[in-house]
Amino acid sequence: MTEVLTRGELDFERNNMKEGRLFKAELFWRDHQPWLKECGYLLRPRYDPDWVASWKGGSGNWGEAEDALVGNVREVPSPHFCRMLTRDDPCQQIRVLDATRIADGSFVKLKQIEPSQYADEVDIGRMFSSEPIASDSRNHCIPIYEVLRVPDDDDLVLLVMPMLHAYDTIPFVTIGEAVEFIRQIFEVQ
Repeated sequence: MTEVLTRGELDFERNNMKEGRLFKAELFWRDHQPWLKECGYLLRPRYDPDWVASWKGGSGNWGEAEDALVGNVREVPSPHFCRMLTRDDPCQQIRVLDATRIADGSFVKLKQIEPSQYADEVDIGRMFSSEPIASDSRNHCIPIYEVLRVPDDDDLVLLVMPMLHAYDTIPFVTIGEAVEFIRQIFEVQ
């Protein structure tokens, strides 16, 4: 069943963005930004504890600002998405966020994992990211660069992985590229 937002709720969600406030679902990232920077990862300016929205004070349209992008959403969030982010439900947290590795400027994804709920995910990910499995041509798993233990939560780790893009964001230039893509999708031993 689709939730229907009242006019007041829609206005509140829009004002949340217009006034440059973070959603509840984003607070983890803001609160841990200094620690992540110490670990060598830089989040977008939106998650800096001293962030002031670029559009505050009438300096621009919040809908066109880079720092209006929420979490992994690469567009200004819809009212339904905004409503989801304001709930107190822990399931509505932003579990994956992009970052920049300070050492080399590469883009990475940080993924929250609760080992008590997903006991084997870290170990399995490390196994597929370690030699000799990591260099096996049949291994198409996303490598884990690093596992960060969140200092103020014993049941939370962050997996650092390369930032990937959707398979269809870069068009195939040659027939050979398309054939190789299909071969890897249907790879069978």
